[in-house]
Amino acid sequence: MAARARSGPTGDALEELVGEVLGVHHADPASGFGVVELDPGDGAPGERCSGPLADLVEGQTVRLVGRRRDHPRHGPTFEAVLYEQVAPASIAALTTFLASDRFAAVPEGDRLRVLTVFGSGLADVIEREPERLVGEAGLEAEAARSLTEAWQTGRALARLVAIVAAAGWPMDAARSAHARFGADVVSVAESDPYALLAAERVRFAHVDALALSLGVARDDPRRAEAGALAALGAARRSGGHQHLAVDELVAAAGTLLGVDRVLARAGLDAALAAGALEAEVLDGVMVVSTPAALAAERGLAAGLARLLDGAPPPVAAPALAEALSGALTGVLAGTRGDAVVLTQGQQRAVERALSSGVSVLTGGPGTGKTTALDALVATARALGLNVALAAPTGRAAKRLEEV
Repeated sequence: MAARARSGPTGDALEELVGEVLGVHHADPASGFGVVELDPGDGAPGERCSGPLADLVEGQTVRLVGRRRDHPRHGPTFEAVLYEQVAPASIAALTTFLASDRFAAVPEGDRLRVLTVFGSGLADVIEREPERLVGEAGLEAEAARSLTEAWQTGRALARLVAIVAAAGWPMDAARSAHARFGADVVSVAESDPYALLAAERVRFAHVDALALSLGVARDDPRRAEAGALAALGAARRSGGHQHLAVDELVAAAGTLLGVDRVLARAGLDAALAAGALEAEVLDGVMVVSTPAALAAERGLAAGLARLLDGAPPPVAAPALAEALSGALTGVLAGTRGDAVVLTQGQQRAVERALSSGVSVLTGGPGTGKTTALDALVATARALGLNVALAAPTGRAAKRLEEV
């Protein structure tokens, strides 16, 4: 067993453990946590290992860095903090590794062929001379490309984990970056960490910690530009804002970056020049949004205008007036068990909904939206109309149906 002491971040000694994955006992794709059995290859019993190992597969050879602990659930365990993929050393290990789901896109016959032709030297061929997969093993170009990509992608995730571990990345962020950039993820991380923000679950705090650990200066223009994007993204997630006024965004970016307004504004200008953000004037105020958010809002506005202009009212005016004048309170009393008197605003909401092709009802908690909705449904039914409810999630749909 290859073991070597290292200095851990807290002063504890770290060890290296190299071996072949004999089996996967537990793998949580969401968190990246996994428990595997590792054969150190020196005749010693297999060791149970845990950590960010959910992507490991049987037959894979890895180098783990971590500490031995007594895990409360899994017993004596080597707790890894990071791992690195190592080329499988034996034909048996290579055969098992290539049989994993990672290589499902490569026909089984092609996998057997490259093992037969190159034997234990297959790893060197894939990593250094992949053209030989076609020239000597006779694979089709597409199969050779799939085999090489699957091999390199697995190695890229291992290398990324090693790079981001010091920056405190959660495993789901590393997996998200890997899913977005594939085999190129390490070169992207090393050349421009802020580009990793394109991955769905990667946040500014993740890439900023990585960038600073790689020596990127706090006043680097790339950091300032990324800060503008991140500040707008944070406003969207926390407050639902699709855009911010320029002054608000500059202030938020400056706070996020810990820099003055001049540098924060320079970052915003760079993002606008690159097309990563877009600006427009609303009610005399310059606001900034992402191209996707701006396109969505414009599309929504165009759709609403189309419905308002072209859709006939669901109920003719005389029938609607008759229903609202006498039947509404009685209908509500029948559904709720007590008489309900609508406010003028609620009554206007029901009238507008039933006399327009589309309407939007807004208001904070306790302003009577549910009562107005109840009145709308009850009145529509009284008028013989069909009612359909829709919501963005199953839970919201159930709640809507209940009220």
